[in-house]
Amino acid sequence: MPDISNTDIKYLPGVGPKKAEILNKELDIFSVDDLFHYYPYKYIDKSRIFYIHEIDGNMPYIQLKGRITAFEYMGEGRAKRLVAHFTDGTGFVDLV
Repeated sequence: MPDISNTDIKYLPGVGPKKAEILNKELDIFSVDDLFHYYPYKYIDKSRIFYIHEIDGNMPYIQLKGRITAFEYMGEGRAKRLVAHFTDGTGFVDLV
């Protein structure tokens, strides 16, 4: 059986030259072996969608699904910002 650990990642199905270049530059991954030994320093679980009523202050990253009901400008001058009012049916959140 051939040793594929030193195979360039651009030859892996679904990678190709463009994605391989990004992996080379940003993550220092050049071979299959590099890929197997890469461990991300942070993992964010994006598989769960939360409801607004479930949110608490100890949740740094969450996903919500709902609709924007209105837009509004708040503040004046340099502090002026666009705020979107968002709801999912269980509560309301202002997106700044």
